[in-house]
Amino acid sequence: HLSHLLDGEAAVLTEEIVRMTTLTGTAEEIAAVLRDLEAAGLNNVAFPVPPHLTREVVTDIERAALINKEIRTKVNVPPEEVERYYNWDRVAKDRSAIASEE
Repeated sequence: HLSHLLDGEAAVLTEEIVRMTTLTGTAEEIAAVLRDLEAAGLNNVAFPVPPHLTREVVTDIERAALINKEIRTKVNVPPEEVERYYNWDRVAKDRSAIASEE
């Protein structure tokens, strides 16, 4: 169960326990944890993705990797600008999906 607690778990799983044993939080919080783990020697990580989100997650990772590999080698784009564009694109896709459902 990748996104919720099962019945009865909330009574024993505190936020502290969840954050100590999972990658849970905002994108910035998770990125900070991953940077700390990398500094400690971690060089590989796997993320289980719910099957119905696999295509979207793979597409997002591919897009981010291409931006980092291709564009950043040719121009000096600050990470904040890349993040701003990524967030703008994500919102645009969400609005498009909502509009197509209506």
